[in-house]
Amino acid sequence: MSNSKSKRKPKASIKPTPPVIGEFNYPFINPIIVSKDRNIIDGQHRYKVCQLQNREVEYIEIAYNSDELQKTECVELIKGIKKSQSIKLEEYFKKYQVGYKSQIDFCSSDDKIPLFYSYRNKLKTDIEYWKTLKEAYTLSSNNFQYQKELIELFTSEKSNKEYLMSEEERNILNRMPSRIKIFRGMTVDEYKNGIFGISWTLEKEIAQKFASTYIHNYATHEIPKTIKELTINKNEVIAYFSERNEEEIIYIHPIHKTTV
Repeated sequence: MSNSKSKRKPKASIKPTPPVIGEFNYPFINPIIVSKDRNIIDGQHRYKVCQLQNREVEYIEIAYNSDELQKTECVELIKGIKKSQSIKLEEYFKKYQVGYKSQIDFCSSDDKIPLFYSYRNKLKTDIEYWKTLKEAYTLSSNNFQYQKELIELFTSEKSNKEYLMSEEERNILNRMPSRIKIFRGMTVDEYKNGIFGISWTLEKEIAQKFASTYIHNYATHEIPKTIKELTINKNEVIAYFSERNEEEIIYIHPIHKTTV
């Protein structure tokens, strides 16, 4: 028996969806950009593909997760570009529209707010600004580190701010009484210094979840926490979000006027 290893052809699989930048299609997993010197430029944050359009690369591989497998370790590498000489990515992507919303959708949850902040003034309309801000915010996590940026984003004087909420969310907020009781799970240090985050909830039980060992709060996972309760005027509410089933109220405490 020969000890030499023969190369096996990959098994046939489901034909993948073409990589359309601007409207990424599930189960599009991960672009891997390989430079001329064979070093991986980026293999994690998908939106960086759009920022690399002027970099010279030798080829691009797309990691594709088949509908049947649904496991990232079982991927089919599709060589979208492979030429003997280097090319510019823009030559490949120029026929596709790069959409900011898609960049938000496919970057990590911790990167959504800084990414949106970086192109906040490049959006074509105010409506697009508010809708994309909501998506970036509600799909993100560990946002306390971006407190200053979030306050700037949510207090923008752009028009059509009603589009920050859905019609149903606006109706729910309109039906609330003029005085609203809100709760926030927070660290003991935040409770003492009074510089509160902007995310609150109408339900004390939900605040308790965030004050406990909530898995997504890894930044403060082992820090002592408590619950803060406030009663505010309804006209102080920036937005009400129902999408995450958290009965979330966006409220900016007056102390931020002097501290941020």
